[in-house]
Amino acid sequence: MIKKIIFVIFLLFSFLYSSDIEYKGDISYEYKKYDYKHNIHLDDKTQHSTEVNLELKKYFENKEVFLKLEALRDSENKNRDYNKINEFYFKQEFDNFDIKIGKDIKYWGSLEVHNLSDIYNNKNIINNEFDKDKKLGTNGFTFTYFMKNDDSFSVVLSEDESEVNTLDVFVSYSGSRDDIASRDFSYILTNKNDQFITYHTLIQGDNIYKIEYKYSIKNKKYQSGLGLEHTIYSLIDKKDLGIIFEYYNSNNKTLLFQDDIFLGSRFNFNDSMDSELLAGIIYDNNDKSQSQSVQYKRRLFGNVKTKISYNKSKSANIFLAKLFYNF
Repeated sequence: MIKKIIFVIFLLFSFLYSSDIEYKGDISYEYKKYDYKHNIHLDDKTQHSTEVNLELKKYFENKEVFLKLEALRDSENKNRDYNKINEFYFKQEFDNFDIKIGKDIKYWGSLEVHNLSDIYNNKNIINNEFDKDKKLGTNGFTFTYFMKNDDSFSVVLSEDESEVNTLDVFVSYSGSRDDIASRDFSYILTNKNDQFITYHTLIQGDNIYKIEYKYSIKNKKYQSGLGLEHTIYSLIDKKDLGIIFEYYNSNNKTLLFQDDIFLGSRFNFNDSMDSELLAGIIYDNNDKSQSQSVQYKRRLFGNVKTKISYNKSKSANIFLAKLFYNF
């Protein structure tokens, strides 16, 4: 632990005593209350936690160094406490390619509820088991070649934390087109369970279409997701309403989202406080169960923001209130 603290202090001083440092971060307090449907986890009905995130970025010539530090303290459950360097990488840009080495986070896919394509990083379930954006950085090496039409070809080598001395290899081809509609796409092959992955996003008028598909060549198991989001602009004054539909299907009986429908809405107030209301329901066609969620986000003043959410499922009801200070 002492060596880690010394290393973190050294990194901070190296960044802070350099010029042209970009930084951002947040400090937050979170209150979470669980109402379990069964008499389990009786000691974990409430959580009070404080979280700190700090991102530092340094550019010089065609190089970039990025560092992200995270810390979490839970007043009830000390097993959740951690301090970690979640991202720390070096990136060098050349004329038509770049290389990145170190610990980083990649965001693949764009579905609202469940990103099937998002297999590069493990989820940070200690921080938040329901937030898909909470991830653990992965040690790896990325080579990306940029073509004349702005498409890119990438090779990623990463450390497989589930198996000792195992290297995961990802080969991807990504690009965008702006012909009939604006669309982005990516095709990925990986030796991680011998999988083929693809995801596409198409924007046409007021509609956004999304497709994600994952197929395991080894065991012939697939997962697919289809999404549609339609936005009604200026529904009430300048307020916009987004209507979201997603369908998930899989022949892998060991996974969630085998035959599930998601219906949701996003109400953007377009006000000076960045207010937004999200609501949705997931219906499982297999066991006929439902889960509902509602979330409200708003800036209170200056850089202080808040988020309140309520999730109801067959196992538990969860209320969350979070207060952020962004800097």
